[in-house]
Amino acid sequence: MKSKLVLFALALTLSMPAFSQNTSLESKKFKDNYVLSIGGMAATKNKGWETGALVFDAGYHINSRLVVFARVAGILHLYDKDDVKTYTRGCNLGGGLSLSLLDPVHSPTAVDFRLSVTNSVGNADWKNTTYGAELILSQNKPNHRIVPYLGLGYEYSNSHTSGIPDYRGMTGVFGIRF
Repeated sequence: MKSKLVLFALALTLSMPAFSQNTSLESKKFKDNYVLSIGGMAATKNKGWETGALVFDAGYHINSRLVVFARVAGILHLYDKDDVKTYTRGCNLGGGLSLSLLDPVHSPTAVDFRLSVTNSVGNADWKNTTYGAELILSQNKPNHRIVPYLGLGYEYSNSHTSGIPDYRGMTGVFGIRF
């Protein structure tokens, strides 16, 4: 009897993720649950550094409130060196999670909290690992596939290049989501 109870509890536990996915979304098709976004990011000046980036995210709704995404960011760092304005550039790859803080089905406004981690790849001028947290605001428009968004966040970049300090600062985020 005890082994049947354990097997029943195990089966119930394993079936919960399958039933919890997309419970409040209308469609369970893959094409209706992916999300793409393209946006820009500008950050405050810190230790003489200013940062700007073009960001592309591709994600998938695990359930109605949680999105897992992959991120590609083209980053430009502006700084003054010996009273001469110069820059470094690079490409970062990574991923993150986005959590809807309001009900995404019934609320007219979307408020998302995004966490991301990216790492420089290729022949980047500045090797770094970047950690970000953002609060994103947009409108919930179920009949529209293109939705603009705005947000504020915080970014910390751990430098792996000698002579370049770590970067931390507030960020402004804007873009469109498909």
